[in-house]
Amino acid sequence: MNFVPYVTQALVADGRFEVTADTLELVELFQDVAGRVGSVMQRPVVTYANGEVVVITFDPREPLESGS
Repeated sequence: MNFVPYVTQALVADGRFEVTADTLELVELFQDVAGRVGSVMQRPVVTYANGEVVVITFDPREPLESGS
C-alpha cells in the first residue's frame, strides 16, 4: 500500500497525520513515508514518535508562505 498520497492529503487538509505505530518497523516505515512526502510537497516535514504513535507534520521551524 502506498501511504504517500494519503499522508500528503492529510497534511494539506489538517497540517498533520497521526497513526498508531507500536513497533520499530512501523516507526521506520512512517519516517520513510514522511521523507517522501516532504520531497513530493517540496516542503520540510518532521516526525514525532513515542513508541505508540507517529505524528507527521510540517517543520515548525520553516516560515509559512505568505500570499503577498
